[in-house]
Amino acid sequence: MKPTLIKTCGYRPNPDNDYEVELQMDTHAPKDWLPEFCLIYEDDKRIIGIKEGFTSDGMSLPVLSWSIIRISPFDRRTAFGGFIHDGLYRSHLLPQYDSDVILNNILCIPPSPNWIQRQLIYQNLRWFGHIAYNSKTDAEIEHARKFVTVIEKRKLTGTVIKK
Repeated sequence: MKPTLIKTCGYRPNPDNDYEVELQMDTHAPKDWLPEFCLIYEDDKRIIGIKEGFTSDGMSLPVLSWSIIRISPFDRRTAFGGFIHDGLYRSHLLPQYDSDVILNNILCIPPSPNWIQRQLIYQNLRWFGHIAYNSKTDAEIEHARKFVTVIEKRKLTGTVIKK
């Protein structure tokens, strides 16, 4: 299966933090599949859902990296991948490597950054992402898990998911 990103949301600045944006449900979006989530990623192995109200600082890259890559952390081509990635980093529901690979897969879904930008984002996460991944406190992890769900498909055998 080709990785899929389902968006029934937009994002707006977080009023509590100038460096974050918050997921906001799109009131006109259809909600017939996994309605508690406003952002869903699906691939062969898993389904990842993010609930409304989750905040993101736009992928865990140093500020200097963004100027080299020449793309904003909240660019439409990277923002939704950033929400999934931040959710996985903050919740520790998957290892850092798996989270980085998932983001790289999401960044291939149009509209997407060009190949060079994707490679630079991915390599920066591999080099520096451990700083953000390992800096989470137990309270931050617990809070993030209220917004993020990872469903392993191998555990769904015999379960029907309505699409």
